[in-house]
Amino acid sequence: MSLARLSSITYITTLNLLNLMPMDIIHFSHLKEVQSLDKMIKKHLDTIEGETSRKTQILKLRTRRETEKESLLIELNENTALISEGEKSLFDWDKKLAKANEQLPLAVSEQQVVGLQKEKDLSEENVEKLQDKVLSLLEVQEQIEEKIEECASFLLGSASTLKKIEEEILEVTTAEQREIDNYESRIKVLLEEVPEPLNSEFKKAWKKHRFKSPLSRVMEGGCEKCRFLLDRTTQSRIELLQTIEICSQCERLLIPYNA
Repeated sequence: MSLARLSSITYITTLNLLNLMPMDIIHFSHLKEVQSLDKMIKKHLDTIEGETSRKTQILKLRTRRETEKESLLIELNENTALISEGEKSLFDWDKKLAKANEQLPLAVSEQQVVGLQKEKDLSEENVEKLQDKVLSLLEVQEQIEEKIEECASFLLGSASTLKKIEEEILEVTTAEQREIDNYESRIKVLLEEVPEPLNSEFKKAWKKHRFKSPLSRVMEGGCEKCRFLLDRTTQSRIELLQTIEICSQCERLLIPYNA
């Protein structure tokens, strides 16, 4: 076969490939711009997330304080019940002490005196213990009430702060979303210029590696991102825009080095 004939066959084969996949270097430039714009979108999304986290942090603090307040209210009720119980017991022992004091001078025998004295001593001991206990419970009550008041003050103040932050977040996120919408509109226009099946293959890689460079140049014999090596024929066909290749290892769309 003559050299001219071989050249003609090669030209026709390449032309047929390009007809099946009408790619141009400009299409890869579009995809690189899409990748770049998408990274800009990520920056705006990060800003929105940062703003939203301010609200999330306050909501977490509020939830923590609300939970603390609920626990304190339960503790307050339990402590109130103990105070009531202690005061009732104290009242009963006070009555016994008063009765012993009243009857002691009226005792007519030594046995009665000893018995009433024991009852008096026991009553005085229990009265003293219960007085200390009730006093201690009242101090605890005061501490619990102070903590409840602190929680209530925080919840009231944080509600006002939360409202201001929500207004700030709305302002920032609205501006950021406007920028994202602009980038997405540009991306849509660019992708409309990219033919099939290149468009679909890019979107597959984009879905898997969004914000993490779905495109990878063929460099030093393989994928620039993961270093997976390609055979020379595949390398050459990628550079000549004769094939669409996805890296077998990292699943990025391989593009010509000079794209």
